[in-house]
Amino acid sequence: MRVSGSSRWTRSSRRQLSIGWIARIAVVVLVGAFLPAMAFPKAPAQAATTCPAGGCAVTVDARDFGSGTPLASFNFIVNKDNTKLPSDPLALSTESNSPIVAVGGNSHPTVHVPDGRYLISARALDHKMWGVYVTVPDPATADGSLTARIDLTEQSEAHPLPLGKIRVFVFNDNAWTNGAPDTEETSLQGFKIGLEEQTGSAVTVDYNNNPLCGGECLTATNGLVTVNDLGPATYFIDVHPPDTPCNSDPDSRWYQTTTIDGGLQLQAPVEEGSDGTGAPGEQLWEPPTNRTAYWFGFVCAPQPFATSGTGEVVGTARNWVEWAPYTMGTVNDPVENPFVALSDSTTDRTVYVGRGDAGGNFDIQNVPAGTYNLAVWDEQLSYIMRFKPVTVADGQVIDVNDTNDDGSVGLGVSRWFGWLDGHVYKDLNGNGQMDPGEPTIGNTDMDQRWRDGSIKESTFTDPNGYYQYPTAEGGALGRWIINEQGFARFSAYPGPSVHDEHTGDVIPSCAVDPPAVPANPCIPTDQGGGLLTNQQLLEGHRATVDWGKRDYPANAPGQIVGITYFATTRNEFNARFQAHEDYEPAIPDATVYLEGPGADGLPNTGDDVVLSKYVTDHWQHCATSTGTTSPPSSTRSSVRTAWRSRSTARTPRTARSTAATRSPTTARAATTSLPTTAPVSAAATRCRWSPAPTSRTRSCRRTPPAPTPGTATTPGSSATST
Repeated sequence: MRVSGSSRWTRSSRRQLSIGWIARIAVVVLVGAFLPAMAFPKAPAQAATTCPAGGCAVTVDARDFGSGTPLASFNFIVNKDNTKLPSDPLALSTESNSPIVAVGGNSHPTVHVPDGRYLISARALDHKMWGVYVTVPDPATADGSLTARIDLTEQSEAHPLPLGKIRVFVFNDNAWTNGAPDTEETSLQGFKIGLEEQTGSAVTVDYNNNPLCGGECLTATNGLVTVNDLGPATYFIDVHPPDTPCNSDPDSRWYQTTTIDGGLQLQAPVEEGSDGTGAPGEQLWEPPTNRTAYWFGFVCAPQPFATSGTGEVVGTARNWVEWAPYTMGTVNDPVENPFVALSDSTTDRTVYVGRGDAGGNFDIQNVPAGTYNLAVWDEQLSYIMRFKPVTVADGQVIDVNDTNDDGSVGLGVSRWFGWLDGHVYKDLNGNGQMDPGEPTIGNTDMDQRWRDGSIKESTFTDPNGYYQYPTAEGGALGRWIINEQGFARFSAYPGPSVHDEHTGDVIPSCAVDPPAVPANPCIPTDQGGGLLTNQQLLEGHRATVDWGKRDYPANAPGQIVGITYFATTRNEFNARFQAHEDYEPAIPDATVYLEGPGADGLPNTGDDVVLSKYVTDHWQHCATSTGTTSPPSSTRSSVRTAWRSRSTARTPRTARSTAATRSPTTARAATTSLPTTAPVSAAATRCRWSPAPTSRTRSCRRTPPAPTPGTATTPGSSATST
């Protein structure tokens, strides 16, 4: 015991303390002898917040879905999940490619990956491929590791997956004409159903290689037809009416009124065992016997009034478009040869169907007095059907045109699509834009690419050098594509010049030819190479881009241009003739080498030298592009390589090789993905042309992204070719 006010311990107090502690210990030991064995929990490990230097361990546990039994043989790939999160300012800008970061299988089911989100896809013999999303580090483990279980459904000859089907309903859209089925409307028999796959090829046989519907898919008396035994895929449905008169007029025919997002086809995804009626949320037409999401309306035209009147309805159907900030509307291009229908508002029955002229003008005569719903659309369904109520008295002429905010007059009809057009011309004065008197270039190739490098659609300029995509896809927020112009026999420059749709002013290319100087602003070509430019499209708007070309100077080298792509399909019987298909996506961040013979003068030998190399580029959203000149509308975007090579200081492939100067015609290009090298980011590539006494030099300095654990790191490098 401690004595208050004293710093000394007495012998008595020490003795009492010792006895007390001994007694307590004895009690504890005695009690403990009668207690059962107890496991005291350890302090919980701290959750991982980041992966170790070598990456987090991810182990794939692949099992059979039905039994849960581990699969003895499987393999898998791990892709980076680079989809944007909702909080990302660029959430609407998807990437063009998801790089593979690791591979594995049953013999090595564990891989190591850095912090991030991933998609693991697994496959096994006689099973359907499946996958799972994971994020590392796993907060439930101390080292961030995780085990990803993937259950694969058996798909074999003994246990085939059920096939799907598509069910189509065709009806007479006459109560009232609105593109959608109504209860009072009747079905149409004898209409032929066709299917296409995503490549645009017709589907004529089912999964078992039997003809669809036994040979021809025709609607029955109830307007329905079911296409059975379809494999999982995305199909496009089209409906073809009989080529016979539909009323007493020998020139009358059936014309389609239904579309979902423009055009005559409807998209129909099919899964295993699907009943052909579409997803539950898509089944907009659901009577007990006609339930399906795939329905097509048609009207018979021309259809005159059953009883003539003395009224008249006139108008001019024109493209209806608004301008940011979307407070002013205007009309411009005519809706060529529009269909017009009048439905009696008291009965909803369509009483008249006619057609306007190429200028969009229509004149409906002999209209009985009454109140009607006017419907206006076009044959190709490029426009959204326009409705307007109309009341007509005897002898009255009703003009249904409107006067718009800018004073333009017409009946506005909104469009599903935009336009993309322009000219390809010879830039004789080198100022980067088309001037009066400069010749145009006919029959040259044009195309659009999706952000993954696949070709969306293509065309050629007409004899006057003009090209147009009349159904260029837009979207509520616009859609970015790649506008591309081919080489032909001319150089790539000056490349694109853009017309201002509102004012008509032209923004020229920055790639002018001295003594001309670039305008401010100008369209940059540092990332597009004069062949590519980012292109945004909006419904109802017209984007006009001219493409300038120049002759190569005398004795100037040409260019080697190519694309690295996923060869998903070989349509040629002979592999030597295999070529890139439009639908095949491209491969970004692959290194392409231009090589030439070494000292032995022979190609494809060990002393070949690398003349130059290039890393294939990839999609960039315009908001992430840097190093451009205002306006930032042109970035290097599709996966394409452009070489401007004549000769270069050559690097031998082996240390014992010596460099040799050879004709450029003996050079060859090779492609490799270099899996042990960190890919070079196209966003970090800056290229410029600088004048030289005998040539033009393209100097590029590339800074690679942070290395991936387990891979070699290539320092920032520069490559120069002349």
